[in-house]
Amino acid sequence: MGARTGAERGELLDRIGEVLAALRGRLIEVMVAETGKTLAEADVEVSEAVDFAHYYAGLARELAGIEGAAFAPVPVVLVAPPWNFPVSIPAGGVLQALAAGSAVILKPAPQAGRCGAILAEAFREAGRRASS
Repeated sequence: MGARTGAERGELLDRIGEVLAALRGRLIEVMVAETGKTLAEADVEVSEAVDFAHYYAGLARELAGIEGAAFAPVPVVLVAPPWNFPVSIPAGGVLQALAAGSAVILKPAPQAGRCGAILAEAFREAGRRASS
């Protein structure tokens, strides 16, 4: 990600938001089954993850325009979130790191492994769409 421009990273993060929105039903289903979230809680959490994607997309674009700033991403970031917000917190952590140009390792909480797998799938799908 560090080799991409802020505009390119922003485009990818916007695409991630679109993929997360498309996976809303699946994410809600897994959060309810895996972590005991209510439908209302799970729906809001997916919305928050989608909002994070678009918010960090904007910030990625803005990074290049900061006068006097030197772009130097951390090579690798580990995101190891708690189980009680199995989509929004891990998505936010991964999206922040990607916006800054870092590679990411996502290690979901043991109680939310399927949620983490679907998030990882969404990130991969957005990357595939960007490559096409």
